[in-house]
Amino acid sequence: MDMLDDCSNDHRKFSFVLEQLKLVTKSKYRRHYSPQLIVFAYLLHASSAAAHKVLLDQNFICLPSVSTLAKVTRQVSSTNGSSSGLDNTGYLKLHVSKLSKFQRNVLPIIDEIYVA
Repeated sequence: MDMLDDCSNDHRKFSFVLEQLKLVTKSKYRRHYSPQLIVFAYLLHASSAAAHKVLLDQNFICLPSVSTLAKVTRQVSSTNGSSSGLDNTGYLKLHVSKLSKFQRNVLPIIDEIYVA
C-alpha cells in the first residue's frame, strides 16, 4: 500500500512540474489550467489570499489569478442552480473525489480546529 501511495505522490508531483513547464511557455491569457491546479489554487487562496498573491507577484509558479478563480466559482455556482452563489456542491464533490482516504478523515478535523 505504501508503494502505491508513493507512486501516486510521485505521479502528482511529476504532473504538477510538467503542467508548470507547459504553462510557463504560454502567455498568461492563453493558459489552460488542469482541474487539480485550479482546486489547489482555490484552496490556497481560500486559506491565505496573501500567500496566493505573493506567489502570483513573485511569478515563481503559474497559478490562476483571483479573477480566474472567481470565474470558476461562478461557473460551479451556476451549474448547481444556485442563484445566491453560495451552493458549491459541485466544487466540493470534485474536491472530495480527489482526496485520499486519509485526507477525507484528517482535513475535516483540521478545518474544525481552524474554525474553532
